[in-house]
Amino acid sequence: KATVSVLNCAGCTKSRMADEDRACACVILGAVGDAMGYKGGDWEFAHSTGKILKDLEEYTAGKGVLALNIRKWMVSDDTVEHLHSCEGLVAGLRKVGVPEGDGGGDPECPLGVGERLSAANVESLDQIMQNVACHFKKSAEDFCGRAPGKGEQQGLKLLSLAGNNWDAKPFDSRSGGCGAAMRTMGFGLLASPSYAPLMLPLALEASRMSKTCPTGYLGGYTSAYFTYLASVGVPVWRWAALLVEKGVPACQEYLLEGKGPRVRHVKENAEAEIADGVFVKKWQWYIKVRGLDGVADADAPPALKFPANYGALKEYGVRDQFYMEVAKSPFNPSGKNPGACGLSAVLIAYDALLYACCASGAAPGSPQRYEAVVQNAVFHRGDNDSTGSIALSWYGALNGLAGVPKAHYDGVQYRSRAKDAGRLIYTLQQSRKRSNP
Repeated sequence: KATVSVLNCAGCTKSRMADEDRACACVILGAVGDAMGYKGGDWEFAHSTGKILKDLEEYTAGKGVLALNIRKWMVSDDTVEHLHSCEGLVAGLRKVGVPEGDGGGDPECPLGVGERLSAANVESLDQIMQNVACHFKKSAEDFCGRAPGKGEQQGLKLLSLAGNNWDAKPFDSRSGGCGAAMRTMGFGLLASPSYAPLMLPLALEASRMSKTCPTGYLGGYTSAYFTYLASVGVPVWRWAALLVEKGVPACQEYLLEGKGPRVRHVKENAEAEIADGVFVKKWQWYIKVRGLDGVADADAPPALKFPANYGALKEYGVRDQFYMEVAKSPFNPSGKNPGACGLSAVLIAYDALLYACCASGAAPGSPQRYEAVVQNAVFHRGDNDSTGSIALSWYGALNGLAGVPKAHYDGVQYRSRAKDAGRLIYTLQQSRKRSNP
């Protein structure tokens, strides 16, 4: 297949496989990260990283992550919800046709500050969301043995079978879990100029079906936004700064100025200070810690600040301590269960990807780079199936299946559905773009 040359995070060029392959890999590897972290509940709910690593050593005879065989490992609720959400997105896109306009605006932040949707596109959003909600509702039928979160179950119970009340969830200041962040990565595959302006509102509204607190729905937006940035070739080291400087302000304007359908919770969101609240302040702290200050418009990567041997499995204590700091918030002062909230889930996933791509020394698309992502995103105590699913989705959007052992993805549960979901989100945009120039 045709390849294109794009910048990687180190500032040099690499060959990328076809965009469709990366779209498929985004959804497939989300399932891989989920199944690996969940391990039937054994690893997701393990309180000790050391216990997880001891199991890994036993399963692979000491050969490590790349030798792990996860064929027939079941996925958790994360993947079930992600697949149903993507399938609902596809159904909705098929119904509404091509969005009005050519996208325009800032290609690094679709529907950014100062941009508005046409009335027709706002109406289309409502129709798409009804399909997303209808399919999302069905995910509850496949929760047996998958440890669904209480917050997601509560949101699902509010939805009608037809999905026409997708805005039913009241504002809930404690709905900050990772349930939205773990199921919106595929929405970021809306990367063609005509469809990209729908990414922000769809990611936010899909997130708010269960997570109406900024920590929850901004986590969902971030999962989609980083997939989008991967899809359009923005270097990984710029993503965090772009989120803070462009992405979150665009979300705030969308919510407070009523840019979308079914405007709600304006007062509550204004009081939450979206662009200056817990979510953004934690990302600002992270940007300083990792040496990412002022890189949103930079042409070259900065000198990143990671501890020595940060990626080594045996140094897990250093990562555990850092992930605990990431997870600390007014609702979680001790930092327990890192990855469980919408903020820590995406930040830990991003930290794993940033290290692998820009600090591990591993070549793009190599097994060693993939291994570095998995080691930091999956093999830690806490909600590791969610951080693993998110990080590997982004890896797939960047690199496809390059460097991934076949035993990791070939037999993962729902692989065919995942591949179809990624392919259809991608091809719907391309086919309609060609037939409607």
